[in-house]
Amino acid sequence: MHHIIILYLGIVMRAIATFDLAKYYGDIRALDGVDLEIYENEIFTILGPNGAGKTTFLLLLSTVLKPSRGTAYIKDFEIRRDAKKIREIIGIAFQEPQVYWRSRVIDTLRFHASIFGIEGREREERISRVLRILQLDHLANRRLINLSGGQVKKVEVAKIFVQRPEVAFFDEPTAMVDLDGKHAIWEEIKRLRDEGSTVIVATNEIYEAEILSDRVAIFDRGKVVVVGGVSELKERLPSGELVELKVREKLHESLIRDIESFFKPTHLVYEDRYIAIRLPQAKKRVAEIAKLLIDRGITIESINVSEPTLDDVFLHYTRRKISGSIGQ
Repeated sequence: MHHIIILYLGIVMRAIATFDLAKYYGDIRALDGVDLEIYENEIFTILGPNGAGKTTFLLLLSTVLKPSRGTAYIKDFEIRRDAKKIREIIGIAFQEPQVYWRSRVIDTLRFHASIFGIEGREREERISRVLRILQLDHLANRRLINLSGGQVKKVEVAKIFVQRPEVAFFDEPTAMVDLDGKHAIWEEIKRLRDEGSTVIVATNEIYEAEILSDRVAIFDRGKVVVVGGVSELKERLPSGELVELKVREKLHESLIRDIESFFKPTHLVYEDRYIAIRLPQAKKRVAEIAKLLIDRGITIESINVSEPTLDDVFLHYTRRKISGSIGQ
C-alpha cells in the first residue's frame, strides 16, 4: 500500500515527462534523446548556449514541431495524439515574437485572450494590469511596427501573463529587454508559478536562470548534461566556493604553505596583502581560515565568500563556457 501511495503522488505532481525525445534535420541532431520530468507548479529552466536544443525542446512540447523519435506527455496528454488538447492548456512566448505587426498592442492582447475564452471585464482587467506592470500602458494604442525590439518582446510575454495558462513556455523571455523590464518579467513569471502554473523557461543568461529556477536542466549539443536545483548543482562542484581575504600585513610563503597543508584548496592565488582560496564547503571553513591568519599575527580587513555560478557548473560538465550574456 505504501508503494502505491508514493506512485500515485508522483503521477499527480508530474506536469511534463519526456521519453527519448529527439528532433533531427538530416544529419543535424537538434535534440538527441531527452528524458526529463518537470513537476507541477515549478519554474523549470532550460539553460544552455545558442544551438543547444532549447528552442527545439519547447517547440516539440508545444506541438509546433513533431518529434523524429520519442514522445512527451503534458498533463497526461501525448504530444502526437493529443496536440489539440495540449494547445488548450499551454501558452508559449516565442523567442521571435509572433505578432501581426500592424496591430495595436491592446488589440494583440485582446485577441490572444479571446482565443482562450477570456472575455469582458476580466479580460480588460488582466490586460490593464499586465500593461502597467511591464510599463507598456502608455503604448497600448501604438502599432507594434512602431515599437522597439524590447517593447515588442514585452508584448510577446504579456500575452502569456494575460492568458495565465496551466503550462507556460518562455523562450528567451528577456532578450532585448531593459533592466527594469527584465525584473518585471521575472516577477510576473514567479507570480504565474505561485498562482498554480507550471513554467518552463529557456535561456542562455546565467543570472536569469539563477534568479528564477526551482530546478535547472543544462542542455548542450541537443542533450541534457545535468539536472537539479541551483544550490544542489553548485554544491556538486568539486572545486567549491571562493574565499577572498584582504589583510593589512604582507603574506609570507610559510603561511601560504600552511594554508595549503591544512585546507587543501582546489585553487589558491595570493599577492602581498590579498589571498583567494577555492575549496569545497568553504562557508563552513571560513572561521578556521580566519583563525589561522589571526594566530599568525595577520589582521584581516575584509572577507568575501562567493558561490560558484551556473556558468561554473556548465564549464565543469562540458569543459566550455556558456556564450550567452549575463544581464543583471
